[in-house]
Parts: sequence; C-alpha cells; structure tokens
Amino acid sequence: MKRYALMLIVCAKLSHAQGVISTIAGNGTNATAGDGGPAISASLRPNGLVMDSTGNFYVADIAKSVIRKINAAGIITTIAGFAGESTVFSGDGGPATNASIYLAQNHNGLALDSAGNLYIADDGHDRIRRVAPSGVITTVAGNGKTLYSGDGGPATQASIGRPAAVAVDAAGNLYITDTQNWRVRKVDTNGIITTFAGTGAFGNTGDGGPATSATFEEPIGLALDGAGNLYIADRGACVVRKVDVTGTITTVAGNGTTGFSGDNGPATKAAFDDLRSVTVDAARNLYLSDFGNNRLRQVDQAGIVRTIAGGLGGTNIGDGAPPTSANVSPADVVVDAIGNYYIADLSHNRIRKVTIGAKAPGLDVTAASLYFSAVANGNNVPASQVVTISTKASAPLLFVLSTSGGSWLSANISGGITPVNMTVSINISGLAAGVYQGTIKLMPNAPDLPVITIPVTLNMVATAPARPTVSASDVRNAASYQAGVASNTLITIKGTNLASTTDTWDAALASGRLPTSLDGVTVLFNGKPGYPTFVSPTQINVLAPDLGTSTTASLIFTNSGAFLNGVVNVPAAQYGPAFFIWPNNQAVATRADYSYAVKDGTFPGFPTVAAKPGDILILWGTGCGPTTPAIPYGVAVPIDATYSTSTMPTVTINNVPATVYGAALASGYGGLYQVALQVPSTLSDGDWPIVATVGGISSQSGVVLSVKQ
Repeated sequence: MKRYALMLIVCAKLSHAQGVISTIAGNGTNATAGDGGPAISASLRPNGLVMDSTGNFYVADIAKSVIRKINAAGIITTIAGFAGESTVFSGDGGPATNASIYLAQNHNGLALDSAGNLYIADDGHDRIRRVAPSGVITTVAGNGKTLYSGDGGPATQASIGRPAAVAVDAAGNLYITDTQNWRVRKVDTNGIITTFAGTGAFGNTGDGGPATSATFEEPIGLALDGAGNLYIADRGACVVRKVDVTGTITTVAGNGTTGFSGDNGPATKAAFDDLRSVTVDAARNLYLSDFGNNRLRQVDQAGIVRTIAGGLGGTNIGDGAPPTSANVSPADVVVDAIGNYYIADLSHNRIRKVTIGAKAPGLDVTAASLYFSAVANGNNVPASQVVTISTKASAPLLFVLSTSGGSWLSANISGGITPVNMTVSINISGLAAGVYQGTIKLMPNAPDLPVITIPVTLNMVATAPARPTVSASDVRNAASYQAGVASNTLITIKGTNLASTTDTWDAALASGRLPTSLDGVTVLFNGKPGYPTFVSPTQINVLAPDLGTSTTASLIFTNSGAFLNGVVNVPAAQYGPAFFIWPNNQAVATRADYSYAVKDGTFPGFPTVAAKPGDILILWGTGCGPTTPAIPYGVAVPIDATYSTSTMPTVTINNVPATVYGAALASGYGGLYQVALQVPSTLSDGDWPIVATVGGISSQSGVVLSVKQ
C-alpha cells in the first residue's frame, strides 16, 4: 500500500485501403416510412440506387414500390409512387407521386441523365418510366406487355419483358435489360428502339463477336463507362460481359459457374452467385453485387477481382469497421467522385457508405505478452490464460489467428469477430528445463490495419521455489485496504513466497503496456492475467483486469513454476471506489496546480495548505468502474485520451453534497482515477468525512478532508 502512495507523490495506398463502413439511411425495418425526417431513422428496403452530381440519392424502395430521394442534408422523401404497389398501371402525365409503380424484380435499376431526368425500371408494368425535374412522370419505353416486339419503331409501342435495369449515355441514348427476352435493348434520342445485344435465345455464348449474335441467360444489371463501353451483369450465367464501342462482346468477370472463388486472381476465372448489378467508377474499376455470396466485389483495371465488402454470415452489421468485417446483401452500388461507394443493402434494409481513406480502429488485446512457468518433469500444468480481443472502438472486426514456437503453445480459436475471449493453453509434456518462446499473431481482415503479435514465454525451471501462500482476507483494495477486488482496481496482496525478489515495474521505461508478469510472478483473476506493478516475497501490487459482473473472483498465483496450492476465492464487483490517503486518514487531494490540499504540518518541511470552502480539488482513488470510451485494460492511460467514468460519482463532505465536475482515469497510470469537485462553501473548519458513491457502492469510511477558512 505504501508503494501506491509513493506512486501518487511522484498509410496504405488509397486504392487498396478498405476504408470504414457506416449506415447513412435505414433503421433496419422492412417498411416504407419516415418521409420528411432523417434518412437514418427511416424505414426502407432498397433494391436500386443512383446518385446525382450534387449528392442526392434516389432509391428504389421495394417495401411499397416507391422511389425515394435522400437529399444532401440527409432528409428522405417519396418522389414517385404512392406507397402501395399495384399491378394496375396509372399516373402518366401527372405528378409522379400519384403514379402507380410496380417494383417486382430482383433488381430495380435507376438512371439519371444530364438534364436531371430520372429513369425507372418499372418491371412490374413492363415499362421504363421517366420523372422530369418538374415531377411529372411519363413512359419512355414499353407498352405494358411481357412480350418481345417493336424493334425499329417507337419505344413506347414496343414490348419489353420485365426490364430490370436502365442506363443512359452522354448523348441521351437509353439501354434496357429486356430480362425475360434475354436481350439488351437501346432507345435512341429519337425514341426508336432496337436490340443492342442478344439474339433472344437462352445461353451464354458469342464472346469475341457482335453483341447482337450473343446469347444471355438473365441480363439484370447495366453500367456505362466514360468511353461508352456497356457492362451487362448476367445473373443466370453468373458473368459480367462488356460490349465495347465497336459492338464486340466479351466476358470480363465470371467463369460461368455458380459459387464463390477466385478472389485476388483473374476475374474471368472467379465464381459468383446471384449477380444483381454492375457499376463502373471513373477509373473503370467494376463493382459487382455478388448477392448470393453476401459480398461486394471489385474488378480492377488489370482484371483482378477481390472482395471489398461483406463475406460474413450471421447478423453482424459491422458499422465502424472495415467493410470486409461487415455483413452486407448488396442489391446495387454507386460510387462518388472521390471513390466512396454506397451499397443498397437489401436484406438489412439500409443504405451503407464505405468512406475510402478513413481508417477503422485496429485490434486491441488485454495482454501485450503472456508468461507461463512450470517445473520440468512436474505435474503442475500452468493454468490457461484468457485474453480479450477487441477493437479500440465498439465496431466489430474480423481477424484470423496463428501460433508459432512449437506444439507446447495453443489457442482455442483460429480467428473470429471481435470482441471475443481467447484462451491460451500450455502443454508441458516432454519439455526439458529451459525458456521457450512463441508468438500469437492476430491478423485483421484489412490490409491497412496492423497485425498484433503477442509474445508468449514458457519458463520450465528445474527446481521451483517454495509454494506461495495467500488467504482471501489478504487480497485487498490498495486504497481502502478493504477485502475484495473490482475491475480495473489497484489491489494489494499479502502472503509468503509470493516472489523470489523485490522489484517495481517502471512505467517510465515501458512502452505503455502494463506487464502480465513481473520477475516470474503472475496473478490470474478468473483466468485473466492481472498486471503486477510491484512484487516482493510478502507483497504483490497488481491491477485487476476486467471482471465483468462477477461477484466472486478466483485467483491463481504462480512464482517461477511454484503454484499456489489451489485457488483463492474473493468477493468481486464492477465497482470498488476508494480514496488513497495521506497520514491521519486524509484523502489524497490536489488543486489544479497539483499543490496538496492537506492539513498544515502533515509533511514536515514541506508546505501544505488545507482545502478552503469553494476550492476546486482533484481527489485520487481507484475502483470507479467502467469508462467511456471503454477502459484500455492493461494500458497506462495515454496523455492524449480521456476516459471518463460511465457513471458519475457523487461525493459528500460532512454529509454535504459536493459539486462533482467529472471523473476520469489519470494519464500515465492504470487503475488510477481522478474525481474533480468543488468543496461546499458552507463548510466550516475541521476534518470532515468524505465519501464517494458510484454504482451503489461507497468508498471506505474514516477518510477525511481537512478544511480551513
């Protein structure tokens, strides 16, 4: 305890950076609601997406067959359809909000021209509709019959079968996926329709020849690049094909089989499942909605394919993490001018944004190194140790894990999604005396995030020192000296044979990570290593790890291969507030200039001034509980971060409530809390009892604050 009192006195390239995924629209509910309010709070089911040059989004919302607009301020409204899909066609020539739109296909493409006209693949009505900037809706292609007819004549008199996508080129020509007729049709600026690609026969043939001689299985998505090349996503054939400006067709992605394969190799050798859309950015990278694999995949200019978002099962949304640690169901995607992309996440009823250049929080661990010890040819196998793997924020992150160093070291997981507990175990069978070194490597599924390497040491000693002895009553809060432990609380342990030497961890010489062992001494709390800062044969000072909501902690002690005979069970809690004290039970209190607020004469030869009514003081203690952001377990708190207590303590001085301005972890230490308050102006001279309460637990009795006018 005295030693704690002494302590108080003294870039990846942008093209390969994953970015960070977030939700910009949708609350996860399959419905159409929320018009006039923030898009993030609205209900929607997005199946198609397009964005204009000023940052407005247009969404094909299949929950109620409407087209909705999200303006640059994030406000959502309905601009076409009347929230009630209908097989009865209506509305042409009037306001689009009074028109019937029937979004029945697996992809409902939208497109914009340079004049601001919005084109809608109204597949349920077998038409392409146009909404002018004035809000008036008209039909520009299709007569409402699910047939094939009309080439060479007016597009409005032609039959097109379930058009799923529409694209418009710089000259104003329209391209339409005539899905059920296995064709792509073109409507020129005079309104005349022709077949642009496809013979009308079912198949996947024709590469290297004219697009009009090719066959398709289910053309469903379209995109144009800046040079006028047209890309066609064929859902049935699981390929993306390109028609160049000469009219020649080739396959640019997909091997024609259904499945998942090929990442980081040629896109033409990759397998896809249920392709829904294709998008091309200014650099001619392709974005493919690989819906059946819950992935968004990109084909770069060299023809190499990779997953850039999704790939996970389960219900993990993944906001705030790299996009490959998220779960997405991409029905469509758009890309802005600086490379950020936006996903119509159909199954999650959201629109997601991936911000390129942003960096997600990396992996974090509660132990930067692990130490085990045992006796060679002995029977005492070291207890397993539990390390929590998380991120530096709340966002989950996908990672894989590997171990090296020998078969003596193993972990119970090979990877996962944070947060997760990893149990590290040791096999000492057949190991001779000596020191064995190994590593655990944690690799986040993001190329721009650092790999975490945890060194693991196993010390096999020939002869162990005498067994440690500790009783439950000797495991105490280092400030209050009351029995028991709490999360992130400084603990003092008394006993015998606790260490073979006397040593203090020197924070000034360390990297900021607290050790999980010191001179061969380890203390486990429910399997999680604590952080020893002082060891001697009769006393250990240790910072407790996260104990969660445990009411009992089982402690295991090891001293260079010597194990405590059994475990020590002590009371545990999430909170354990306690003040450190000067002589005569005076609370350790300082002013903003760090002068001591303590009774005159407490430290002979050292000037001290008692607290005055109205003084702003900082009280120093431990055990004040969880923080926001979360406590960095096993880390000396960095000077450039603030970890405020999630629950504000209350403080009374002589039963008079003090104004508490805040409470937070102290920089440079672990488990040390500061509570800033104002001494009540009504207090008279005296040594007044001071009590802090947090989480329903009060600090120790008998502590006083000296007050003098």
